[in-house]
Amino acid sequence: MKPALKPSIKVIQCYFLNFWLGLALIAVFLTSVATVSGANGSTYEDQLASAKQLYFSGEIEQAKALFEALSTQGDAEAYYYLALIARSQNKPFSEIINKLEVAANSGDSSAMFELGRIYEMGQGVDKDLLIALDWYRRAEQESFATSPPVIFFENQNGTDSELSQTDMLNRLIEDGSSDDGETQFKVAKSYDFNLHGIQSGADAIKWYTKAAENNHQYSQLLMGYFLCRGIYVAPDKKLANEWFEKSGREVACKN
Repeated sequence: MKPALKPSIKVIQCYFLNFWLGLALIAVFLTSVATVSGANGSTYEDQLASAKQLYFSGEIEQAKALFEALSTQGDAEAYYYLALIARSQNKPFSEIINKLEVAANSGDSSAMFELGRIYEMGQGVDKDLLIALDWYRRAEQESFATSPPVIFFENQNGTDSELSQTDMLNRLIEDGSSDDGETQFKVAKSYDFNLHGIQSGADAIKWYTKAAENNHQYSQLLMGYFLCRGIYVAPDKKLANEWFEKSGREVACKN
């Protein structure tokens, strides 16, 4: 029987060299994968920023290409800008509205506002102020829901102190106790959109009514809208149309 062969020192050294080289290559590969993944994560934000920069600098076609790529990933803001580009290129309003609706239904408040404007002006659709108000209201709800609360300060004895949201609301209510329709409208809006920590439909209607009775035209329009749509109150077509008539706007509740 032949004696067992023993590996030489060189073979052992070569084996360990290859082993450690393999580990090093694996480490390099994993690091590169992580780097690429991180780059891809930041590339999305970079592309959106680049697309906006191109759009505002007038490089419309380049911006459009980037926005189209982003829209395939469901980016609401990309659809909004594609709608603006389509409008600037005189595309059919059906195409513009479709893009705006995709953006709006994904939570883009700017797209909601644009849809409101389209229905208010009757651009490519039948003029319908009620549908316009639907979109305007959704835009406000989305905007206020995602905006940080406004902080107010007052100066007492040379020191600025932060006012609580309750203090701000109470001061608004105090000012609104006069017959100032604009201030009463602000109180109503605070309750309507929870601007100072309290959301109350009943209080919103109370103050919108006060403002409307003091000839605040937008409050008159909103009272007609709320009564027509049954928001915070029971639907009342007759009373809704009375408020619409007082507001001076061409709109009618037909429900």
